[in-house]
Amino acid sequence: MSTTSLSVESESKLIDGIYDSVLQPEGWTAVLNQAMRVYRASSAALFVQNLRTRRPELGVSIGVQGDKKTWLRFYDYYVFKNPVRIANLARPVGEPTASNLLMSDGEYEQLEYHRDFQSRVGCFYEMATHLVRDDRMLACFSIQRERKEGGFSSEEVEFVRSLSPHLRRAMLLRNRIGDQAATAR
Repeated sequence: MSTTSLSVESESKLIDGIYDSVLQPEGWTAVLNQAMRVYRASSAALFVQNLRTRRPELGVSIGVQGDKKTWLRFYDYYVFKNPVRIANLARPVGEPTASNLLMSDGEYEQLEYHRDFQSRVGCFYEMATHLVRDDRMLACFSIQRERKEGGFSSEEVEFVRSLSPHLRRAMLLRNRIGDQAATAR
C-alpha cells in the first residue's frame, strides 16, 4: 500500500467522522466506506455485542455479502471461532492484529471459520481490534479484503492502532449517552 493512502488527511477525516457518528449513528456507514477506501478493503464492520445476552447492540457492516440469517449465524457461532477475535482477546484493547500476521494463508484456509463463514461472504484477510472489552460488552472494528489485495502491512496495522483510541472513546460516549437516555425515561 502506498504511504499516500495512509495520510494525515485520511486519518483526520476518519476521526471527524467517528466523533460525528456518536450523535448521528447513520454516520458510521460513511466512516466504514472511507476506511474501506483507505485500506483497499472489500468490507468493514463495527459491532458492539452484549456479552450477557450474546446479541449485537450495534452492528454496521458495509460490503459483506450475506443476508440476515448469515449474520445471525455469525453472532451465534462464528464470532467465537474467528482467529483474529481470539487473538485480540489476549491483546490489550486497541491493539489490532491481522489474520496474515497470525498464520500462513494455507493454515488460515484450513480453519472452520474461513471455510464455512468467511469464504462464503467474500472475504479472505481480516484486520481487527477490540475497542471495548469488559463484563458488559465487546466492541470491535474490523476490515476485510479479498485475497487478490494481499495481506495487511505493518503500516496499515499501525494506522488502525492510531484510530483505536478515537473509536474506543466514541463507543464509550455512545454507551454513556444511551445510559443517560434510559435513565431519563
